[in-house]
Amino acid sequence: MLFYRLKNFFKNLWWYRRELWDDNEGDFEYTLSLLKRKLMKSKKVGFPYGGDGERHVKEISICINLIDRILKDDYSISEIINDNWIWGDYANRPPLKTKFPKVVLYEHMTYMKEQDLDLLFKMMRKYIQCWWD
Repeated sequence: MLFYRLKNFFKNLWWYRRELWDDNEGDFEYTLSLLKRKLMKSKKVGFPYGGDGERHVKEISICINLIDRILKDDYSISEIINDNWIWGDYANRPPLKTKFPKVVLYEHMTYMKEQDLDLLFKMMRKYIQCWWD
């Protein structure tokens, strides 16, 4: 029993080495990267006991993609500007002298990030008991 626990400890130490190296107190990105790494490990191992293994792998993949998007923190300002989301037909408009559009863009980016966080933890809350025993 002790041998297995020591062996498992060193395997886990090797698996989480990048996250342990980058550990920072008070940094939510560290927590998300640890969670992502754990989900990747579960996805890699799979679900050998049958049941809904393919569905669980898909749910875990969605969570991993959400974590990637949150950590990347790029909610496509350029796409919003290029799609004329706030600007309309910018070529025919005079330059704007207020900072209002930037505030609206920032609020929209914040809303999209919060939406991803909500979806991630909603899925975790709903499915986490099915992923691990």
